[in-house]
Amino acid sequence: MKKRLLFVALCTLLVLSCKTTEDPTDFEVSSLPGMIYDGDNRPCERVSLLVVKVLEGEEKELYTVQTDINGRFILPNLDRGDYRIIAGREGYETLETDISYTSRTEVLYLKMFSQDQLLVLAADSFDLGRFDKALAFLLRSEKIDDANPRHLYTHSVFLYDRGEYDKALESLKKISSSGFDFPWVDLLVGDIYQYHLDEPQKALEALRKFSLRIDDGDVKTRIKELEKL
Repeated sequence: MKKRLLFVALCTLLVLSCKTTEDPTDFEVSSLPGMIYDGDNRPCERVSLLVVKVLEGEEKELYTVQTDINGRFILPNLDRGDYRIIAGREGYETLETDISYTSRTEVLYLKMFSQDQLLVLAADSFDLGRFDKALAFLLRSEKIDDANPRHLYTHSVFLYDRGEYDKALESLKKISSSGFDFPWVDLLVGDIYQYHLDEPQKALEALRKFSLRIDDGDVKTRIKELEKL
């Protein structure tokens, strides 16, 4: 019985010794797991990740993987060294990040924003009076799709508040020409022409279009006042 206990103790000691001496930085090739979240901290699926090896100032594209439904991915066959990860998905901001892979225990967590999420951040910053931040979010949104009607409208509101009425009108006209049906575009056009550019007939036309879709008492009053001019 005593010998058996000594044998068990010896085996336990050997196992613990192996675990404590194992060095996660000592490897030739290993796999790096990771996960991508969006701007609302939700798993981001169907993201393509391009893996680029960086060695002595030179870059070599290795392969592309895609995140699963839970935003998870695995980058296989990586040796120790430096890499650039380029993540992209339609409607999202392209994400580039540089990493140094030095341990098999590492897990890579990334975050990328959709255009809609950037526009929400722009609108929130605008409401809080943080105009520089709002502009920064709008510029990031513009790089994704500068013809997106939601981007154009948010940008128009930003320009309107800054007193750049002609530029705001340019953005609003792009929305209308794209076929995107959003009555608030007509209301903002009416505001610009009536209150800032002194063009009552154009204001009347825009407000009439708005009133056909939205029943608003104040707008109806404005229409009656403009019709008297």
